[in-house]
Amino acid sequence: MKKAALTCLAIASVIFSMAQNLTKVKDAIEANKYAEANKMLDEFINNPKYQKNAELHFLKGSLFSKITGDENALKSFPDAFNISLNSFKKCAEIDKNNFKVFHTLDGKPVWSIYANPYNKGIKDLNEKQYQSALEQFQLAETAGLFIYGQGLGLTALPDTNLLWYAGIVALQIDKEDVAKDYFTKLANSNIVTGK
Repeated sequence: MKKAALTCLAIASVIFSMAQNLTKVKDAIEANKYAEANKMLDEFINNPKYQKNAELHFLKGSLFSKITGDENALKSFPDAFNISLNSFKKCAEIDKNNFKVFHTLDGKPVWSIYANPYNKGIKDLNEKQYQSALEQFQLAETAGLFIYGQGLGLTALPDTNLLWYAGIVALQIDKEDVAKDYFTKLANSNIVTGK
């Protein structure tokens, strides 16, 4: 009995300690202390005891999702989009139900991996940086497919504006095959039913 009580106390202590540290991680993310938050998350995730903790991966996805919208931070973390998307995928792989709960409580990070590259693509298009615009639209498309695959919204095809813009910028940089693929998707997404 005494041994069981000590075991329960030890487990409670570990859970309480982790909860406090996760609060520190969340505070660092909120304060835009990206390197600090990433370091704390990596310490958790690299610990075999916590590798299957879905919340840690959701937080890592959230951190890097926020970075995708911060042009200055992107200089230090150029692979932020991929890290974010892969972290969200890992969270969903570990526990799809909890992934949906985390998304329900704070869906902005997941939607941001779609919105941030889409908006950056529009900006690059307006500035005639067509190669960068195409890359951003392709990232948005990838994120959109993930969001759709998790049952969180969107459709199997990204919105028609994204398809149109991606096709246009592909033509601008002489990637006719890529443009054809996007325009074909666009045409297929607008199938009109008979009346």
